[in-house]
Amino acid sequence: MNLKKIEWYGKMSKLQEYVEKTKQYVQQHPDMSELEIIRYVYLDLGKRFSFNLNFMFGNSKTKKQIYSDSKTLYDLDESMESNIIICKSLAYILKYVLKELGTNIIAVTCANDDKTCPHVYNVINLKSGRSFSVDLQNDLPNIQSHSFTTFFGLESEFESEKRVIPRFEIEQIDRKIGYISSENYYSDDYLYLLKSDIGYFESLPEKVKFVLENIDIHENKEMGYFERKRHHENMLKELFSHREMADIHIIDCYQTNGEEKDYKNCIAVDKKKDGIDIYIYSTNECKYEAISLEQFLKLTDGVLKNSSQFPRLNQMIKDFKKTKDER
Repeated sequence: MNLKKIEWYGKMSKLQEYVEKTKQYVQQHPDMSELEIIRYVYLDLGKRFSFNLNFMFGNSKTKKQIYSDSKTLYDLDESMESNIIICKSLAYILKYVLKELGTNIIAVTCANDDKTCPHVYNVINLKSGRSFSVDLQNDLPNIQSHSFTTFFGLESEFESEKRVIPRFEIEQIDRKIGYISSENYYSDDYLYLLKSDIGYFESLPEKVKFVLENIDIHENKEMGYFERKRHHENMLKELFSHREMADIHIIDCYQTNGEEKDYKNCIAVDKKKDGIDIYIYSTNECKYEAISLEQFLKLTDGVLKNSSQFPRLNQMIKDFKKTKDER
């Protein structure tokens, strides 16, 4: 056992601290039902975590190591300290907290997921007899963008989209615990306005430019790279057809900062003969900003994490560098 683990034993863990804090909240709100308490914890935990990018972009060995180190109380406590998780660690954190609050909850490893690191989610059995699944890791983008959670209250089978808990019931709970109000409703309702407005533009590049410059009604500068990427990807798929999405490329790129990699949310639009529009997300402005290829190279070291994401842009980067070296 290493020194760090020895020092950890005997202290009140971050998990225990969180449980005690939540118990105090529940005591101060004695009218909360079991489902309301579960919902409160689900949203509260969902606001703090970011997906582990070392797992997302790591090789198979790295992924296996992170996955195996995501179950013990010490490992979960480290996740509570760093606010970095994978599906497995978050499912076990949620299980630990809700069990301490008296809820019957289990962590379920997907039997039909043939990956070496299969997805893990939770199944909850209420005292009233209702049983349903929750998938907090997949709901992080929804919670952090203040959207409706699409993975809470579904049938227990993985990937089932059938609701056990109706949207209206969840909405009533969310109003009661303060997640939404009449003045601050779910932000994904904003999609209807965007859909209406993009009808005023004729070309796809114009439509995408308008959407990317107005994409976030709920400004969350602390949102993690993966959560923002997933949220924006979901929005674009709702706003554009499958054919249009073929020309909209969500790419993974980064700038090296010592041993760390600072990932940038980046989207490129293929205009065919007219070139490529490149957009980088500005956390200060909470929107995407158009940049030139030269600016893109300065901001990202000219690196696409997955070279197959957009071959044409990769070729443009190579040609640009080659031309620059020949000068």
